[in-house]
Amino acid sequence: MLGQLHLSAAFTCTVEGRTDDADAHRAEATQEAATLGDPEDGAGFNQSGFGPTNVGLWRMAVASERGEHGRVIELARAVRPDNLRQVNRHQASWLALGRALAHAGRDREAMTAYLRAERAAPVVFALNPQVRDTIVAMVNRARRRSVSDDLRILPAGSASKPERITGGDKPPSPAPYGACQRGRGGGRTRSSRCWRSGR
Repeated sequence: MLGQLHLSAAFTCTVEGRTDDADAHRAEATQEAATLGDPEDGAGFNQSGFGPTNVGLWRMAVASERGEHGRVIELARAVRPDNLRQVNRHQASWLALGRALAHAGRDREAMTAYLRAERAAPVVFALNPQVRDTIVAMVNRARRRSVSDDLRILPAGSASKPERITGGDKPPSPAPYGACQRGRGGGRTRSSRCWRSGR
């Protein structure tokens, strides 16, 4: 139980920005876990699952809170959450890894991790605001990648502007109706140009 308290204190100190205290609590928890090993039933005292595996999961959580996403990916290689029975610990590991992979731009791997987290605890996954923000960021990146570089450098309004007709392609402007009349007198009221243009 003492080791689990050290883990909780390490995370709290991390949130508060007390990194030295967090490292000290984490070291105490690591030493305690090394003497006990993982619980044989995968649950341990009070279902805490305290042991080297759980310490590794909390180290991932602390690194993620600090924004050390590369460190999270590194730690994940040595952690086997299946050693524990608690579903929430499984999900926590996949959430931390998915977030870290997304920050590294490895979106396909991040989605795989998030899918495993969702299967572990669907309701908790759906309510997690960090998951929602990370998925939105990945969707936006996918949309940007779907546009070619050639299209991206064009002016934004180019597609909506009509083409200008210049030179010989420009049709002659018709003379106004009044220009086709010859004063107030009788006789022909349209000039030859007007007759040729059909006015």
